[in-house]
Amino acid sequence: MQHLWVTHQGSGYTQTDCDFVCEALAARSSRESLAKVWKDAVGQRKMLDLPELFKALKEWPLLLDVSPQFYFFILVRHRLLQESVDDYDAATYVARLMVRRLKMVAQDPLRNLCGGHTCAADYAELIATSSPRMKFFIEVAAGNQFLMLSSFYPDFLTKNYEMGIDFYRNFTRQAYQNAGRNRSAPNSHVRDFYSRLSEQMPRVTLALDRVRELDLFLGE
Repeated sequence: MQHLWVTHQGSGYTQTDCDFVCEALAARSSRESLAKVWKDAVGQRKMLDLPELFKALKEWPLLLDVSPQFYFFILVRHRLLQESVDDYDAATYVARLMVRRLKMVAQDPLRNLCGGHTCAADYAELIATSSPRMKFFIEVAAGNQFLMLSSFYPDFLTKNYEMGIDFYRNFTRQAYQNAGRNRSAPNSHVRDFYSRLSEQMPRVTLALDRVRELDLFLGE
């Protein structure tokens, strides 16, 4: 299984992503110069943070030919920046999670929301009866699940369970916090990341609310 927290193993962006960026930013420089900057890691990050790119992604008149990772990253990164969360790893992580959970494929349990664990008590029971190392992975899974559900399918939670949406967001934050404190995590970098993500969670959820309300159309 690919670990979502590993953010240094390449962006996963495609040539079509580069082509879109060069077209969207053509007024700034030549396509050749922009393509050269794109190949530099620092330069690429600076390009991705340009407000013109976010605007172009939302207003592009033709069907977008970009990768899901690129599309979700731009939305998340810029909405997080609007909430004063300047954390590149957090944006990358959430975008990767969205790619995995929001794609409309048959095996995705969020397609009809009847598969997988959607009750917080199920995760709490698993965590309570697991080894420290297994607890880490369950805590991460719980945080991921309820971050997506509370951000993009809040009506599902409120219609099917008695707890309000704040309960699930607090549950998400606590799950990431516990993962950050778990000494059985793969390394200190991973623990630090989840601790940081937990601290940022109130602003992250505000940013994702804006993504859901202003950028995506997920239906009921």
